[in-house]
Amino acid sequence: MTGLTLFIHLYYPGSWQTLEKKCGGAFRQARQIILTACHDDVLDETMSSTGKLPGIVRLKVPNKGKDIGGKLIALCYYLRCCQKTTYIGLLHDKVSPQTINASYWSDTLYSPFSDKGLRKVLQKLDNDSRIGIVGAKRFLKNEFDHGNKSFKTTNDSLLQDLIKEYDLHSRRYDFIAGTIFVCRSAIMEDFFSRHPALEARAPLEEGNVMDLQHGTYTHSWERLFCFIAEHQGYTIEGI
Repeated sequence: MTGLTLFIHLYYPGSWQTLEKKCGGAFRQARQIILTACHDDVLDETMSSTGKLPGIVRLKVPNKGKDIGGKLIALCYYLRCCQKTTYIGLLHDKVSPQTINASYWSDTLYSPFSDKGLRKVLQKLDNDSRIGIVGAKRFLKNEFDHGNKSFKTTNDSLLQDLIKEYDLHSRRYDFIAGTIFVCRSAIMEDFFSRHPALEARAPLEEGNVMDLQHGTYTHSWERLFCFIAEHQGYTIEGI
């Protein structure tokens, strides 16, 4: 088992061309791509690709859980229908219209999926079996307060509930903000073979949900993917 599978979620028109330009290295190296989108016109845009890409599975999904919901559906499809690969890459159109420096966010988060970036990511994973997830170093975050055992985020209560529900144990609680990273597929395969991805997706909120005022399941899962990896003994790293 070798290679890379990409899960790509799209919401905004025109974002496919941007992703293909910035992450073309990963697109060309992927063995397979599972693409989810909420709108037909966005899916249609992906039909005309400028480069030679592997076969793309296209799935239309409701806007539930934003990119997290799309990635969980892609994961369900991968587990049921696809040839397994060594690594899985998670991507989406990081537009974030509510942020001031949205282009900086997206450019930085996408950097591990450029030709040069992906080589560094795969080299890290190939050379150190303790590393489970690699993303952009500037977005490697930690919100956990070891003193009072809580997270410095509006998502604290939901995170505590999910950690208890899934019986997760971690020493650090690092995560890649933005949920754009490459991980060992074994992490996802092990966890979601016991906890179905569609069940995890069920409580995710609909629409363009935010966590500025109160926590959401959607933003809690942004962190939980990495907590699952740490629970399995892996570290979260950045480049």
